[in-house]
Amino acid sequence: MEELAAYVGRHRLSEHLYARRQSQWYADAQRFEWDATRRGDWAFVYQRMQDLYKMIKAEERLWAPGRTEEAECRSEINRYLYTYSITSLLQDWFDCDPTRQQALRAYVRTRIPTGANGRLRAPADDLGWEAVGDPDADTIAEIFDLGPITYYDLSGQVAQFTLRSRITEWDRASRSSKTSFLIDHVNSDGSHEEMKVGMDRLFGMYSRRMGA
Repeated sequence: MEELAAYVGRHRLSEHLYARRQSQWYADAQRFEWDATRRGDWAFVYQRMQDLYKMIKAEERLWAPGRTEEAECRSEINRYLYTYSITSLLQDWFDCDPTRQQALRAYVRTRIPTGANGRLRAPADDLGWEAVGDPDADTIAEIFDLGPITYYDLSGQVAQFTLRSRITEWDRASRSSKTSFLIDHVNSDGSHEEMKVGMDRLFGMYSRRMGA
């Protein structure tokens, strides 16, 4: 029981520190000497990555025997966030020039065994990947697969909807994303309309499907 209590305590400490440090990092990131229009300028990008790498090494030098668990946890979080910043800068630099992407694909094709290229070009199932960390993704995929779904609306009348697309919108002010869904809806009187609904409403309609 003592070991379990210690584990839970460490987990809560890590979770608290990460949430606090992440919010600080977001604020720090806004003050970075960064110009998005220069994301393709390698000298500019490379210097920023060098600065971040020095910050990682500085965190490593802070380690010492007997260091508190909180201090070590905070240092690990900092190193993770700095590393994430480096990979983001590199990804932005890579993505801003289509010729780099084409060159990489050409190189990858020379390194992949014959017969595997078809699998590389196969459509990717984003919802399949997301289901690993988000159980809602499985439900959304199920609704997509079913096509037209007959259900009871809030007045108890029979209606029907078909899920057409998922829309993710980014709110820069709150630095968060919001997901909505576009559906084709057949009302109880037979009239048709296109509707944009949130996840709660979509799942509510799905829960009232006939035969559920």
